[in-house]
Amino acid sequence: MSEDRELALETALIFVLAEIRKRGIDPDDLTETVAACLLESDVRPHIGSQAVIAIEAAVDALQV
Repeated sequence: MSEDRELALETALIFVLAEIRKRGIDPDDLTETVAACLLESDVRPHIGSQAVIAIEAAVDALQV
């Protein structure tokens, strides 16, 4: 994946999570639910784990 595309996806995820928070949904709760779904899905384990890490990093970015 190109560096620009990766940055664009990370930025999009941060903004989506910020909007989720504005709508009264706890991003941490949502992250736990999505992580469980990813890890139980047919997605390759390495990709699912990396996705969970990316989501957690985006939630952490909201804290700033």
